[in-house]
Amino acid sequence: MRSPTPVHVDCNAAFTRDDIDHLALLDPLGLAMIEQPMAQDDFLGHAELQRRLDTPVCLDESIRSRHHLELALKLGSCGFVNVKPGRVGGLGPAAEIGELAARAGIGAVVGNMLESPIGAHVCLALASCAWATYPADLFPAERFFHKSLSSDDIASPPGGGWEFAVPTTPGNPAVPIDDVLSELLVADSGEVTA
Repeated sequence: MRSPTPVHVDCNAAFTRDDIDHLALLDPLGLAMIEQPMAQDDFLGHAELQRRLDTPVCLDESIRSRHHLELALKLGSCGFVNVKPGRVGGLGPAAEIGELAARAGIGAVVGNMLESPIGAHVCLALASCAWATYPADLFPAERFFHKSLSSDDIASPPGGGWEFAVPTTPGNPAVPIDDVLSELLVADSGEVTA
């Protein structure tokens, strides 16, 4: 029985193939997904688990490139993917992975890796793509950082809770704050020349 509110568990690679029977006990709970139950390189273990479950297995840390998702799809390792642009090489590769997931008929969620507002806006743009089928895993920078490195953090509308407004203008509205960057600069390798 599926819950009217999507709920999933993120295992952060805490289990091994020895735990498949234990993980199978989660199947009747109607979870949206079980995220990264085993080690990032255990595509075969994830495939074995996915064959046992109706609940989609979501790969997160396992997906570091399009090649990794292609491997997971070939082996049947997942029914969901967490697309993190910071892990896969940026906006272009992340969009390719999301589109590949959609063509393969598996779910996709966009997650972040504690990005500044600059990276969070990239994640927000990806989360607005048609292939993103699950609520994004996004957070305002203030949740993790005491001082923002850039302006225009992702923001929810007044009274909107955790709903974020996708910018309607081209480009990234978050701009680095020079004074904060200078304050936090550890070393300068010299002038940048064009």
